[in-house]
Amino acid sequence: MAKMQEKVYDFYSDSVWDDADIDHLFKAHDKYFQEAMDTNEAMENGVVIGKIFRIGVADGYAYYEISKVYKTKVHLKWRKDLCLDGYSDHHFCGGGSFSRSDVERYISFEEGMKKIFSKKK
Repeated sequence: MAKMQEKVYDFYSDSVWDDADIDHLFKAHDKYFQEAMDTNEAMENGVVIGKIFRIGVADGYAYYEISKVYKTKVHLKWRKDLCLDGYSDHHFCGGGSFSRSDVERYISFEEGMKKIFSKKK
């Protein structure tokens, strides 16, 4: 009897991937993720359009991008594409409009941790 091939689902389109495509999917995602993080590192600190920040969820992270900045509010886009697990935070959920001070707190925490743990040049 022939062995049945196990199928793995792509999180973004629900299409079925065979084993040969999985390695390609992970490599392509790693490259895509690194490009996004490199672009984010080049941005200025603080609450700026295009800035990506992360929040720890389960065994990974939920990623959000600032898409609009107002005086007291910030509009966030959930970056499901940056996490293959598709994690979202319980507060920011799938994105939307949130208090600027809430977003500033997360960004300043992340930027502070980077300063503490970054390699000295």
